[in-house]
Amino acid sequence: MIFVWRKLGFLAVVIPFSLLCIVQIVVDSIFGEGFYSQHDLIGGFLLMISGFIVFFLGRRLNNPAPPPLGESQATPIRKEPVHTFFWIPMEFWGGVAVLWGIVVVVA
Repeated sequence: MIFVWRKLGFLAVVIPFSLLCIVQIVVDSIFGEGFYSQHDLIGGFLLMISGFIVFFLGRRLNNPAPPPLGESQATPIRKEPVHTFFWIPMEFWGGVAVLWGIVVVVA
C-alpha cells in the first residue's frame, strides 16, 4: 500500500496509531493481559482524543499565525493546505478519527 502525504501530514496516522499502541501496552500491563481487547470503550475514547489532537495540530500547521502588527506583509498569506495525507488536510483526518471513535463507543 502506498501512502501519500505532504510535509507533516503523516502525523494524521502516526498520532492515533501510536497513542492506541502505547495505551494498550500500559493498560494491559496494569490490569492484565487482554483487558484492552475486551473493553472497546478505551479504544473509542482514545480515537476521539487523538482525533482532537490531530485536528488542532492540523489547524495550527495549515493556518500559521499572522505576522505581528508592526511588520509589513511582503509575501501573501497562502490559503492552500500544506500538511496533507492522501491529499486531504490534516484537520479533516482529525474529524474522521473523532467520528470513528464515536462509532466504536456507540456500537
